[in-house]
Amino acid sequence: MLPQFRKNGYAGKLISHVIEKAKEQNRAGITLTCKKHLVAYYEKFGFTDKGISQSTHGGATWHDMVLHLKS
Repeated sequence: MLPQFRKNGYAGKLISHVIEKAKEQNRAGITLTCKKHLVAYYEKFGFTDKGISQSTHGGATWHDMVLHLKS
């Protein structure tokens, strides 16, 4: 990403929008994968780290993150 587009809150706005849309659609939750350095970022939105993913995309280590929207 170009430096002028970093630290403007765009990612947070996008994540919040996706969460709201999922709620509107009565979804049970959202699942995503991210690299270790982003785990704490997604936790701020309520996602829980479920550990290392089975994904080996790009030869990287990924974490499964889950946000439950329904009980």
